[in-house]
Amino acid sequence: MSLTMAEPKKPKTNKGDRNASRHVQPRKSFHASQELFDALQTYQDSLKPTPNDSECLRTALEEFLEKRGFWPPKGSK
Repeated sequence: MSLTMAEPKKPKTNKGDRNASRHVQPRKSFHASQELFDALQTYQDSLKPTPNDSECLRTALEEFLEKRGFWPPKGSK
């Protein structure tokens, strides 16, 4: 007769808790033209290693804001 132990149960999460955020970092979403998305994809494909969408957009936004004097935030290191 072979005995096996049951897998330990995973702790329950509050999936139904609407006050709990699934995301650690703030998020924004937007719409853009197909041409802009195509250009982004072409740019990403040209890089090695290929960055994901978030990394690429974060960098582009930081560079855009830096050129206009809004990045980095005042008082940051």
